[in-house]
Amino acid sequence: MTVAVLVASNNQVSETFVRRHIDMLGSDGIVIYGGSTPFKMESYVPSMVHKLTYRVKKVMGIASDYYDYTLAHLLKSNNVRCCFAEFGPIGVGALNACEQLGIDLIVHFHGYDAFKYDVIAHYKSHYARLFKVAKTVISVSSSMTEQLVSLGCEPGKIKYLPCLPYNDFGEHQYQNSGQHLLTVGRFVEKKAPWLTLLAFQQVLQVCPDATLTMVGDGPLLPVCKSICDTLKIPNVQFTGAKTHDEVAELMQEATVYVQHSVVSSDGDREGTPVSVSEAMLGGLPVVSTRHQGIADLIENGKTGFLVQEHDITEMANKIVALLNDSVLRAQLSVSGKMAIESLKREIGEEAFFAMLRHQYA
Repeated sequence: MTVAVLVASNNQVSETFVRRHIDMLGSDGIVIYGGSTPFKMESYVPSMVHKLTYRVKKVMGIASDYYDYTLAHLLKSNNVRCCFAEFGPIGVGALNACEQLGIDLIVHFHGYDAFKYDVIAHYKSHYARLFKVAKTVISVSSSMTEQLVSLGCEPGKIKYLPCLPYNDFGEHQYQNSGQHLLTVGRFVEKKAPWLTLLAFQQVLQVCPDATLTMVGDGPLLPVCKSICDTLKIPNVQFTGAKTHDEVAELMQEATVYVQHSVVSSDGDREGTPVSVSEAMLGGLPVVSTRHQGIADLIENGKTGFLVQEHDITEMANKIVALLNDSVLRAQLSVSGKMAIESLKREIGEEAFFAMLRHQYA
């Protein structure tokens, strides 16, 4: 058997959650990519016979879209029995081929694909068909589940499966020292890195020796650097993008993890940020916002701290409380780690993908 992981771009394979899904399928999985309807594979070059056959069938009215035709060809020739589509629009792109061949379709929604205003406007009618055809629709947060139901998905088809961290983060030993803050993520509106900076500016008024390391790149990185320069915010390091292993090392050196996620102006929002659960599993106390799947991970005051979106003063207050109280840090370190370990046991992706391998054997 084969399970095909469908992605828009081959570059997405480098994304943590996509790479992990492929790894968990092992030899039972293949990757097909190439746009909203994936039609490419690493070792596949369409033959002249394939192209001529398509043209003949199109003239005869047997085939219409080339991408649909080629995807169906790849699925059939690789004996695929299940398609695992990363993101809603990719699931829509795979509909025709899966229906034609009677292949099970599982669609994994991640964030923007369930909430972004223009995406919903464009795909709403397509999603209605997708929800009827798909065998399983994966949601990464309770708020996303509510959104998918509001868009027309039957609750019984939805599987709650947040993206949780690799096991190696659980081997970290929290040092519980220093005043080092860490945040990891792309510099985009829904991550609101400028709000993290402004909260840190207030932290410095009480804890002048505190430092902030911001990992990632993106369109708002120059803006955040400009904010630092203009407001003369000291002790901030912008590292650019880092590898998974490099992030793991930075987490072991940090004192507190911070993330100020918000709903962006275009409706985009997080799913369940992997970096937050990685930090918790590694024993890092977390201060974040009451936003989407983050609220599923953190019980405020018990396994971490949550503040309202855009409330930089309260975020600063929670950070200061942690920096000044090693006992509180130790308590949140232990409880946060235990919370993620419990989630991994109850609804971990490993068990789900093991089930896929067994089901389609």
